[in-house]
Amino acid sequence: IHTCTLRLVLITGILLSHAGGDADGGYGVADGADSSASISSTACSIYLAPSAIPNAGLGTFTATDIAEGQQIGSPEIIHNVIDLSLHQSPAVADSCGVSDYEWLGSDYQAQVEGRRVLTLFPGLGAAINSHPGLYNTIGGMPSQPTSSVLVASDEQEETEGKSGHSISYHMLDRAADAGAGAISYYSGVQGYSTSNIKAGSELFSHYSDLYFSDRPEVFGLIPLAQDYASADKMIARFSRFMEENERAADDVDKISEAAIEDLWAAIVGSFEAGRLPSDEIPSGDQEESSKGDDAKKAAPEEEEDREEANVVSAHNEIAKRLRGALPNTIADLQRASKIGSAAHSLPNFIRTKEWLDVNGKCMDNIRPGQSSIPQAGRGAFANRFVSAGSIVLPLPLIHLNRSILDMYDLRDDPNHEGRLLKSKEPTGKQLLINYCFGHPESSLLLYPYSMMSSYINYCFG
Repeated sequence: IHTCTLRLVLITGILLSHAGGDADGGYGVADGADSSASISSTACSIYLAPSAIPNAGLGTFTATDIAEGQQIGSPEIIHNVIDLSLHQSPAVADSCGVSDYEWLGSDYQAQVEGRRVLTLFPGLGAAINSHPGLYNTIGGMPSQPTSSVLVASDEQEETEGKSGHSISYHMLDRAADAGAGAISYYSGVQGYSTSNIKAGSELFSHYSDLYFSDRPEVFGLIPLAQDYASADKMIARFSRFMEENERAADDVDKISEAAIEDLWAAIVGSFEAGRLPSDEIPSGDQEESSKGDDAKKAAPEEEEDREEANVVSAHNEIAKRLRGALPNTIADLQRASKIGSAAHSLPNFIRTKEWLDVNGKCMDNIRPGQSSIPQAGRGAFANRFVSAGSIVLPLPLIHLNRSILDMYDLRDDPNHEGRLLKSKEPTGKQLLINYCFGHPESSLLLYPYSMMSSYINYCFG
């Protein structure tokens, strides 16, 4: 994954646009965009920087304290990818560039858009990593959950309070605007903190334990949330044991520091993988089974052997995951007892502001608003003054083959229930293509997934 940066000459409050494209109109100040009340004078609060998780690439960090339940960043636009495994093949859908960044469409009320809907959530849904024991953010629902909410008519304006939806006014009308359908109407998706977060912390989403346990060939047998919880209980009990040992009135009753180290090493060692080697697992070909027993007796015994082998394998997997959450030494244990085994496992997940300034790029220089470009929907506006030639927004990129976004005519096969017929030639493109960089003569598309990146429009002049 590569990262590019967006550099623009801009004035605070002016619509940010890439050069190029074919949108009508030019730069313009959105309604209220020049109000000093809407401009942030504070320093950057969210950074894109190298993740504390080894080999995880980039991560997202907060430079300020965040209280539990507080909003993080600005609301995002999300992108639904419709029936990708049907328009392409399941194998292609599972191996294409977006497969590691997708969420279930039903998580964002998008399941009605197709048979199998996957959702891409820029910012906190993509430019953020996951740690099973340290997740601290969650994404909310879109304020416009269906594509039927397109434009605020007079009738909608009157009923907005009754419906409870946040309607974006003066957008597009399918009856009058040629650009209707060219933008995502799933907007207003807000990220929130699930706990108090210290300034400098890396932000983590909750991918679920299943995400990691289903991919041992990628992640190995890393500790899951329950493993860190079990490790914390073990650490707390052993810490109490050490405290009681220190309070022993008679030195004769005290256990030496070396013995305590050995005891903890023995406990940790008991969870090492391979404690139950395969040669100790009954194989089904023991002497008792080779004395001419008939097949009816041998079959149940072999099944029992397989079940026992599966139990042993599962035990070893659980033991190895828990071992990964346990500190190695007494010194490590004492530190983990204060901050938790999960935090101890990732010592650099809290960075200083100085480190973020040197190693990171600011991601909250812009905020969303209603674009002044006709047919463009929403746009990005400067959140604070950004000097000419400075970086407005870092853009981590997902590489896509253009053909991945081809869509075909899919129809039910009248002769076979449950089977679909697919046209030989593409009949359209996934909407995601409108949010990618590319060249018409190249098969390569680049999808940016930084915070607010989907709000930036194209403009001539």
